Amino acid sequence: MIKKSVLNASWDGKFAEEILEDPQAPKGLLKCNQCGTCTANCPAARFTSYNPARLVRDVLAGAREKVLSSADIWQCFYCYTCHANCPRGNSPTELVRILRLKALAQGHAKEEVARFLAFGECFAEFGIGGMPSDIVESHANEFGHRWVKMRLHIDDLREVLGLQAMGLPENAQKQLKSLLHHTGFMERLQRLSSDSEICQSRGMR
Repeated sequence: MIKKSVLNASWDGKFAEEILEDPQAPKGLLKCNQCGTCTANCPAARFTSYNPARLVRDVLAGAREKVLSSADIWQCFYCYTCHANCPRGNSPTELVRILRLKALAQGHAKEEVARFLAFGECFAEFGIGGMPSDIVESHANEFGHRWVKMRLHIDDLREVLGLQAMGLPENAQKQLKSLLHHTGFMERLQRLSSDSEICQSRGMR
């Protein structure tokens, strides 16, 4: 049941309709019965305030501003566990993807984007996903300083072990960069990288 307090939070009756217009919108969005299966199986919900069932509820209630301005939509890391387990065919994962794009379009989440930007830059440069050094260092308490040292010097370690450097072959990198250019990825990455608020969030001047 959707509580009145949710409905009163800047209710927008067209919010869910707009989301469903997206070609990749979850087909079962309107079928959600708040069973909580998605949240019960969500790794992100276990360690953060992210709650996929609550997110779907707020979207259906039309709480546009609450949803798009929330940091919670940036806690999902696309494991698709909710997508696989929803008995109603809903996919909070795909919903989050759409909500993030809407949040960016409305000027929200500059600090959150700053955290993700380094991943995009690494992918554009090397063709593989990488973990930015500041994020590696933030895991010192969980994994220990030896793990941090290993991650920060992974290229040297691979060389000692006789392994090739990580990354795509040069020809494949050129093909990937061409794809990223023609799909608008590079343009968006450059635009976000030059945003003054995002640069400030990254500690740049």
